[in-house]
Amino acid sequence: MGFASMAAHFILLVRGGGFFMKRLLGLGFLLSVLFVSAAFGDVIVRMKAPKVVPGTVSTAGAESARTMAATMTAAGAGGMVVKVYENLVLDGEVLALMRPVGDEKAFAEALAKDANVGGVAFDRPIYGTGAEIAAKRANNFNTEMIDAPLADVDVSGQVVYVLDTGIDSQGPLGHLIDYSLSRAYLDEPGDAGMPEWQDYNGHGTFVSSVAVADGKLDVTGVTPGARVAAMKVMGVNKKGSTNFIVDALNDIAGHQFEGVRAINMSLGYFFPNTPEEIAAGRMAGGGYDPVYFALEAMDKQDRFVFVTSAGNENLPVGKPVERGGDGWDAGEYVYPGSYIGLKGLITVGSVNKDGSASDFSNYSGEFVHFQAPGKGIVGYGSGTSRGGFDELVLFGKGTSMSSPHIAGMVAALSAKDPGLGAAAIIEKMTRSTKAAPAMKSNGEPLSKYGTPSLAKAAGIDPAGPGNPDAPDTPDPGVPGTPDVEPPADPFPLPGPNPNLPWNPEPTPPSVPIEGEGGSGCDAGLGWGCAALGAALTMRRRWGKF
Repeated sequence: MGFASMAAHFILLVRGGGFFMKRLLGLGFLLSVLFVSAAFGDVIVRMKAPKVVPGTVSTAGAESARTMAATMTAAGAGGMVVKVYENLVLDGEVLALMRPVGDEKAFAEALAKDANVGGVAFDRPIYGTGAEIAAKRANNFNTEMIDAPLADVDVSGQVVYVLDTGIDSQGPLGHLIDYSLSRAYLDEPGDAGMPEWQDYNGHGTFVSSVAVADGKLDVTGVTPGARVAAMKVMGVNKKGSTNFIVDALNDIAGHQFEGVRAINMSLGYFFPNTPEEIAAGRMAGGGYDPVYFALEAMDKQDRFVFVTSAGNENLPVGKPVERGGDGWDAGEYVYPGSYIGLKGLITVGSVNKDGSASDFSNYSGEFVHFQAPGKGIVGYGSGTSRGGFDELVLFGKGTSMSSPHIAGMVAALSAKDPGLGAAAIIEKMTRSTKAAPAMKSNGEPLSKYGTPSLAKAAGIDPAGPGNPDAPDTPDPGVPGTPDVEPPADPFPLPGPNPNLPWNPEPTPPSVPIEGEGGSGCDAGLGWGCAALGAALTMRRRWGKF
């Protein structure tokens, strides 16, 4: 396959200096060009801060200068600017999405020679971190385990951003969705009359319900009545792109509100570079991580708490994994959980109903900050699911179900005290744990701080009259949810759904990627392989999160 017809989605870093054409140590390929998805020719360029005299240019003028610089860079390379991410400015630098007008190879070569292009970071696939589901159970032991919800706290003004597969607009959460904030960042064919962010998998709907469900069908979330914003970064196949995350974060960063907002990311990806290399902005071989750039730019505002799931491979977080598996190689790191230097980032592992560490959960006594229930969790499915989440009430397991417990806690604490910043809210949570870190079977701690108590973080006695709905320990007289193993693989690739007679055929994946499981050259990357002269090992990082 020739260059012009292949998937050439990659990210260029503009920071001054020459174009890094270095070999990524240990991987056998160059970071200067890596073709990993089906967004033909699009690139994200990191634009260097325009050179202006301090104090002489207004905010609007600075934005105009950055846009002009990006426009000139794209035009000079034979392309155009699609979007400048003006809400993600870090030390005057900004990201810009660009697209070639003509030949993709010529566009890439021209950008490589531009004086403003200083490095490269490539796009990576992402995947949701829900593991399994099974038949419905009407029990909310999980909220009791974290002393939630809070009584007499108005959470109606709170919004939890959910970066996931969308949310079912027609289901029990429909009235809690903020339509004005919800967006889709990938093109996916859908049912007539549905919003673009409609959930055709179910993962995002389930995650959202754990955070905010308000009692319909006997399902109560951590912060019932708060709103959710569907930031659709994954499709029906529970797969997406790190570029979609950047786009969503740019939109969120531009929103104005009082207090702090929780951003739930029940998703993950593997990457070979160390946390230190990523935080320094100079990964081995000259690489760069645009997701980290976006999170760092927002982190400085102290307005956001980024809650991410630890993952379900039973692997250490923050360390190179010792064994390869289905979707990752030995020596790689789990992200976003392995990021360092972000005071607003929280990674969450999973515990069982009895408080023991879930056998599937990834773990770390340093990088996994909290643990929360992640097995036998009750939540909503999506009526338009093509992936097994089509029942209205389900129970499931996975660290995807653990992280929204913490996101919901952030929303509740911000509602109780809107004057708190992100760092202050996290500090309250770290000082309010009710259970010590659970231990994995290998003797390693699951988390750093253990299981937090929402009531304690809010300054309320969990067993007192100020929080009657959240006793410190579950009532033994209340029937519990059987701690059983749900059936395997509830997220199959799309297939006919007998429960959807009005639309039985599957929706095709929105971001098709060739050569899954093989090398990049096997996937037909043509010019890319010839130019790089390397054996590209572009295995898709879908994993089993």
